[in-house]
Amino acid sequence: MNLEEGLERLEAIAARLEAGTLPLEEALALYREAHELHGRCAARLAEAEREIEILMPDGELRPESETGAAGAPATRGD
Repeated sequence: MNLEEGLERLEAIAARLEAGTLPLEEALALYREAHELHGRCAARLAEAEREIEILMPDGELRPESETGAAGAPATRGD
């Protein structure tokens, strides 16, 4: 399961738990699944952040608005 699928599943689980209509055992099983999914998604995000830091020569992460279309720093006209 990729990150996007994991996040979608977490949202679906959250909606079911928030409804408050599940039997206790089913709610606990979903909570365990969500806890595991959260860990996997968080690990994948941390891995992606490390990859980005390696790829950035100065190690500084820039907001998207400061990068050009190809991800390179935007240049100013001066």
